[in-house]
Amino acid sequence: MFQRALSRFTVAALAAAVVTCTVGVAPAAATPPTHEKSIVRDIAETISPLDECPGIGPSIDIVFTDIFHSQFTDNTFHVGGTQIGTFVVRSATGEALASGHFTTTFSNQGPGFPALTFTDQTIATGRAVDGTQVRIHLTQHITVTPNGDVTVDRITVSCG
Repeated sequence: MFQRALSRFTVAALAAAVVTCTVGVAPAAATPPTHEKSIVRDIAETISPLDECPGIGPSIDIVFTDIFHSQFTDNTFHVGGTQIGTFVVRSATGEALASGHFTTTFSNQGPGFPALTFTDQTIATGRAVDGTQVRIHLTQHITVTPNGDVTVDRITVSCG
């Protein structure tokens, strides 16, 4: 779920580049916005745990639904998505150590390069086999002003 969010940032950056390239050639009359949406169910992946959360097994199996949407106008864009699913933390031998539910949301919008905002948030909650609660909260936010200055660039992670 965390690695996938980074790849979504790449998709959103590409979308921003497309909008930027088309802004200069837009006709005088505005065209209606284009809107795309896709839903993919039962995606299964195995990911590595975050370095910031030591003690969480060497692998995490996730199964989720991915909802992706985009909207483009002559001079702006919005790309966003949500992943909702379950996770199982596994030991090196494959034994389940913890399981639970997660939600990841992201939003990327702006008029195009260089101005844009990007926000990604993941919240995972569950229980270890001994009943201990598992909580992970990951947030990433970037804001770039029209003159290209990065005014916000932060990643916060909490594990517990």
